[in-house]
Amino acid sequence: MCQILDNALKKMPWCNCPELYRACVFGDRENFEIGDVFEPMYTITTSADSSWQDKSVNRFVIKPLPQCQTKARSIYIVHNKANEFQVSFLSTAKFVITSIDDWGEGNKAFHMDEII
Repeated sequence: MCQILDNALKKMPWCNCPELYRACVFGDRENFEIGDVFEPMYTITTSADSSWQDKSVNRFVIKPLPQCQTKARSIYIVHNKANEFQVSFLSTAKFVITSIDDWGEGNKAFHMDEII
């Protein structure tokens, strides 16, 4: 399934966003240390909309690699359902944790950079 989804995502335009946001869901990793490398092995779906701020859950704040290197694909350019500004990473994407902030009541914002 991941391979089929990755093949479809590869046909989408590269992401050209400075930062992406994800409200964590059940199954997402809940704790990191600065310097940890995160290799989810599944498609991470994010939003390019910086005003999207659900403080009831942990948050990923991701700085993607430059266009043509990133594994992030801009779905919203093809179909922007309900102004979600969806950007999805291929399942082979990797990230390094650069900082951790408090986010909402008892939650964390994990800042990460995409790495090769």
